Amino acid sequence: MEPLLKPAVAKRVGETPVSYAIVSGGNAYYHSSNKPLKTLLTAAVRHPSKFEQSIQATKKWGASINGGRGPHPTPPQNVNRRAAEYRSITMKVFISVDMEGISGITDTTMTSRDHPDYEKGRALMVRDVNACIEGVLAAGPAEITVCDGHGGMNNINPEDLNQAATLVRGSPKPQSQNAALDGTYDACIFVGYHSHKGTLHGVLSHTYSGASVESLHINGAEVGETAMNAGIAGHYGVPLIMVTGDQAVAAEAKSLSQDIETAVVKTAIGRRAAVCLHPEKARQLIRDTTTKAVKKYKRVKPVTYTTPVTYTIRFTDAARADAAAFIPGAKRIDGKTVELTSPDYITAYHGFIAAVLCAQAVSQ
Repeated sequence: MEPLLKPAVAKRVGETPVSYAIVSGGNAYYHSSNKPLKTLLTAAVRHPSKFEQSIQATKKWGASINGGRGPHPTPPQNVNRRAAEYRSITMKVFISVDMEGISGITDTTMTSRDHPDYEKGRALMVRDVNACIEGVLAAGPAEITVCDGHGGMNNINPEDLNQAATLVRGSPKPQSQNAALDGTYDACIFVGYHSHKGTLHGVLSHTYSGASVESLHINGAEVGETAMNAGIAGHYGVPLIMVTGDQAVAAEAKSLSQDIETAVVKTAIGRRAAVCLHPEKARQLIRDTTTKAVKKYKRVKPVTYTTPVTYTIRFTDAARADAAAFIPGAKRIDGKTVELTSPDYITAYHGFIAAVLCAQAVSQ
């Protein structure tokens, strides 16, 4: 939901008084406030219902609010310009969420739907995500999208998610763990991510599908989901600004750019063992690191790959490679390896997803 508050005059953060307009039903209601612009905008994001109540009161009684002049019957010609000014100072942030890197999780009993502690894992997952959302909002007003990217991608209970965010869930979907991400976003964040398959001391390390994919190389370099999904953001010119998870995935993120912030919520001492921060301390770390990352997002460059883009997929057995080799344009390298080359990154990525789905089909 777009906040109802629109700044009527672009001012520096902290400067008062601030003129603003509440826009509803084609009418603009102008007011002023001695509160700083940043405070007003943040309040609009967090408490839109309060501004809706203000609108109703203004419509009904023509009352002045915060010393304002009451309703303006028709919006001036510059309302659209003022709305554009609002959007120019409101960030748009995309959060992709996986589960293996969530604080407190060390094995599949908390990540698989048919295991006994899955509900505990879901609860830990959404609380880490909410901490990230709170960190974004602490840096300023923002439009936030959260994409559930684990397993069937329907792990987050919508009712438990912070209301400031919209939720993308379900599978399969275009761009998978980054569905809905496009060039309108200013930054993206990966929460609960993990390292690539075979990593020494990486909690539940795997590459997209542990049962099907042995390794993945993009343009000759081995990557995990962090680098792969950062490439989706980079295709649209969006920088990856922060990653949360264990120390292994943090190292993968830093290898892409030292400007990417990381929140290490646990230190792996094996694939299914880790020294974990208390969840509350982990969430505070996520909040603080997110705020820091958002404030300096313009310093981070998007992760990009030269074109044409080549995905080299080594499967866990030959039967899975047999199936993936039917994809038009696929090149069989050896018994377990298939190569896909595409003119742009998104096409290459979707070719990879198709190859994995083919591989999974023959395993059943």
